[in-house]
Amino acid sequence: WVQVNCETDFVARNEKFQELVKAVAFATLAHHKNKPQKHTGYVKSLLGGEDLSKLTLTEGVTLADHVAFVIGRLGENMSVKRAVTLGVPSDWHIGSYVHGSVPGQAEVVMGRYGALVVFQGGPAGEEGALGRKLGQHVVGEAPVALGNMEDLPCGEGETRLLAQTFLGDPSRTVAQFLKGKQARVLDFVRFQCGEKSGEEGQ
Repeated sequence: WVQVNCETDFVARNEKFQELVKAVAFATLAHHKNKPQKHTGYVKSLLGGEDLSKLTLTEGVTLADHVAFVIGRLGENMSVKRAVTLGVPSDWHIGSYVHGSVPGQAEVVMGRYGALVVFQGGPAGEEGALGRKLGQHVVGEAPVALGNMEDLPCGEGETRLLAQTFLGDPSRTVAQFLKGKQARVLDFVRFQCGEKSGEEGQ
């Protein structure tokens, strides 16, 4: 999951900018795959803009140099903000949702808002749909912490994911929805176009 910001929708729709986003995504993935893996369980790797800028693309070109080249071509400032890569055990799942997605992008899904949700359980064969619903909730309700399954909601400004009223069924909290599905959320990441710093679940 990568965050690359530009200043206008016009540039966001430009093929050159979209190619830059793909380059950042693939460079991040290559970096993650080339790192020696010491853990076999859950792995969450965060890279800030400075670290991302040092990543190398083809023929020794750094990501910073490539961004500068694209800025020169498009005449608009843009920045590579952060990236998150997740690795989960085989019995865990990663749900995802992107809102305001750019049409015609199959390789790398791009949009204004996005979420990744790490969870266990759920009805067999429905993991993709469950992960999407949870991702939609994270995008729509913008939780800043995970909370506990036993947490009681504290009203409209609730920021703990599990205590929030579930977007897909306002008669239940997220925790109640998960209990009904025999699932539990372990972590989440939410990205929003233009945000200064990220908010990840704990």
